[in-house]
Amino acid sequence: PRVSLPQPMPMQRSLKTIVPILVIAVASAGLVGALHYQHARLRAQSSAYWTRRMEASADATHSSVEAWLDERQEDDRLMARRAARNPKLFDAHRVREAAGVELEEVVTELAAERGYRGIWVVRADGSTVEASKFADALPAAVREAAMLSASNGKSASIGPLPITDGQIFAVIEPVMASGAGHAMKPIGAVILGIDPYETLYPLVLREQSGIESARHRLVQHVGDQLVVLTPSKFPQAKAGELHMPWGSAPIVGKLAAEGKDSSGAMLGIGDVPIIAATRRVPEAGWGIIRSLSQQEAFAPVEHEFQLEKTFALSIFLIGIVAWYFLRRH
Repeated sequence: PRVSLPQPMPMQRSLKTIVPILVIAVASAGLVGALHYQHARLRAQSSAYWTRRMEASADATHSSVEAWLDERQEDDRLMARRAARNPKLFDAHRVREAAGVELEEVVTELAAERGYRGIWVVRADGSTVEASKFADALPAAVREAAMLSASNGKSASIGPLPITDGQIFAVIEPVMASGAGHAMKPIGAVILGIDPYETLYPLVLREQSGIESARHRLVQHVGDQLVVLTPSKFPQAKAGELHMPWGSAPIVGKLAAEGKDSSGAMLGIGDVPIIAATRRVPEAGWGIIRSLSQQEAFAPVEHEFQLEKTFALSIFLIGIVAWYFLRRH
């Protein structure tokens, strides 16, 4: 006699259908979790790498700018000592004499050798004692700063400031002479006028290999504004044109201008996410920013993540198709 086999119960058929689906779902969830963990780990590694690069770049830029400024201040001190040899030149009522002609020749020679826009020797009242040949007209703000230096006997700097054909940065050194009781007193000041486009900005904006979206800047807190002194690529702006109210300035600009050395992921101008490092040049009141966009920094990580997602999706679909055919047969 024929023996009939027992038919699977409905519950058993349901389990045979549901269990593979659950296995695939759990495996998929585990794969997605692993991918996101790997993605986060790679982003953290990339962020740490670029932060170190920006820190090294900011330190190198800071050292270069400090050395550049020291050289200009040393030139200024040299000229101040030279002018102090003839204190009578600072008497506004004396007629010009051979010592004045000689001083003009000295400052003209130094200006030509160093590429300065001009060198001016002024009295405490701001009137000019001598100036290098072909020197620009002295801006009123620079003359006022020189008068203050000649009054308090302290070194100073101002700018960069806009002028007719560009910008000028001025380094100011008081001229000291012996007074009553041999005490030294200021009788005037020497001003070095520097074109920042020629030497300063190239130091701050020098490119780094492998970076396309560099956002390197020199900034300053002026009044109630944060001013970007250097020309800008992102966004496009000429030197000194990019400025914003201090209250709404990006954190990276505030940190740099306030003299707080910092680094890491933060927001830049226009709330663009960046990886940056900031350094301070206290003598001039400048802040240095070396940065790049996070979009560029994380581009290789995001590309790899997309490839891994595509590969994982392919494996998942192959598994679904294989399960379907095995179930049918």
